Amino acid sequence: MSKNLLLENILSIDDFFTIPQRVLELEKNSLKCQIPGSIYQFDDKSHVNSSLVNNPDDIDNYLAMGIDNNNEITTDKNNNIIYGKGISSALSIALASAEAEFISDCIVAANSQTTANAGVLALGINNLGQINTGRGDDIIFGVADASGNSTADSQAESILSNVTFTDATSSSVATVNVVVDAVGINNGGKINTGKGNDIIVGFANASALGNATTNSQTQLLFSNGSTATANSESVVIVDSLALGINNTGVINTGEGHDVIIGLATNS
Repeated sequence: MSKNLLLENILSIDDFFTIPQRVLELEKNSLKCQIPGSIYQFDDKSHVNSSLVNNPDDIDNYLAMGIDNNNEITTDKNNNIIYGKGISSALSIALASAEAEFISDCIVAANSQTTANAGVLALGINNLGQINTGRGDDIIFGVADASGNSTADSQAESILSNVTFTDATSSSVATVNVVVDAVGINNGGKINTGKGNDIIVGFANASALGNATTNSQTQLLFSNGSTATANSESVVIVDSLALGINNTGVINTGEGHDVIIGLATNS
């Protein structure tokens, strides 16, 4: 491979950032190419569907890492690709309902509370060690895709008829917490490129969706001297983070025309 396929498919650096879908095309073209070197490819996928009733204690964390390097990766003098891809997704659904319950002779209450949590983390390449590329035109490619979706539904209902001097209450609370993080390349160690025309690309996509629904209903039919109260509360907390390249270590580019690109999309 005399030229980097990534550079051949990018009209300009600005074009790369304004057209995110090109990343998938570049990924496909790079990996299908027959090159006289090695392809270090690691995929990790995590997908969880959970239906939760009542209150889960903590946010469920789902982690996917394409490459987790705590030691050393070294390529030879050929044209090599180090490619890590992490895909993590979680779906959390919580449902709760309550009907009228007699607390005492003059008090009737229906209370419902539910919480849906989703915590997702995807890492394309997690490097805490050292990555050394040789003399060829090498590519270090980290792709992370993380998505989380949580839905909470809480229903409370009190319907009374032909009662006197009775207090009827209903309350419903629904809480949704969604935390989604995606990092294309997380470098806490060292990345050293050789003498060739090398490219370091980190791509991250994070998407989060939260929905909370509540309904409280209290009815008094043909009741004298009675009171009715209905309360509903819904809380949605969504936090998403996408980082193309998160570098807290050292990146050294060697001789040659090298490119470092970090791209992140968040929704």
